[in-house]
Amino acid sequence: MSRGMVLEDVVCIGRTFHEYVRMFALNEADLINQTVLDCPAGVCSFTAEAAAKGIHAVASDVAYAFTAEDLHAKGLIDLETIKEAMLPTQDRYVWTEYGNIEGLAKERMTALKTAIADRLAYPARYIEATLPHLPFSDEHFDLVLSAHFLFLYDDHFDVTFHTRSLEELLRVCRKELRIYPLVGLHGKASKSFEPCKQLAIALGHKVTIEPVPYEFLKGATSMMRIQKR
Repeated sequence: MSRGMVLEDVVCIGRTFHEYVRMFALNEADLINQTVLDCPAGVCSFTAEAAAKGIHAVASDVAYAFTAEDLHAKGLIDLETIKEAMLPTQDRYVWTEYGNIEGLAKERMTALKTAIADRLAYPARYIEATLPHLPFSDEHFDLVLSAHFLFLYDDHFDVTFHTRSLEELLRVCRKELRIYPLVGLHGKASKSFEPCKQLAIALGHKVTIEPVPYEFLKGATSMMRIQKR
C-alpha cells in the first residue's frame, strides 16, 4: 500500500441499512430516485441493502485497498475485540435496541456478512478513497452520508482534517450532506463541530442540527444536515 497503511489500522465494524435510516432520519421512499454515497463506509451494509431496494448507492473507504476476504477476517477479529472492550464501558451506551453486547454483536455480524458478500458480487460499488480526497467529480451524488468517523474520532484527527474532509464531502454532493454522530467517543462535544458548522455556513449552505430516532452512544441523538446552496 503506497500510503503505508496496514490492515491492523482498519477497524471493521459495520452497521445495517435499518440503522442508517434512523441515524440519518432517512425516508426510504425518497432515496429511490437519488444517487447516494456512504463515506467512509467500511463494512457497513447500507450500500448492499440500498442497492437491493433499487437505490443507486456507492460505498467509499480507505479499507477497500484490502481484499473483501481480508476485511471479513479482520471484521471477525474486531467484533470479538469490541465485545471485550465494551464490557467495562457498558454504561456509556443505551441498550434499548440491542438488549446487550451479544445482541449488538449479532447486528454487527449481519452487516459484516452482507457488506462482504455484496462487495464480492458487485466490486464496482466499493471505491477505495482516503479523506480528505475523493475520486468523484463535483456534485456527483445527490446525497452523501458520513457515519461514525468525523467528530467521533476527535482525538485522532485535528480540526484541519475535519474541515478539509467536510469541504470534500460537500464538493461531491449535489443536494445535501448528513453527518452522524456529532460527539466524540466519550459522548462529549467535538472540538471540530463548531468550525465545521461555521465553514459550511460561510460557504453559503444551510446548516441544521436535527434530532434522529437513534441513540446507542449516550448523547449521540442528532445529526448535522447541510443542504447545498
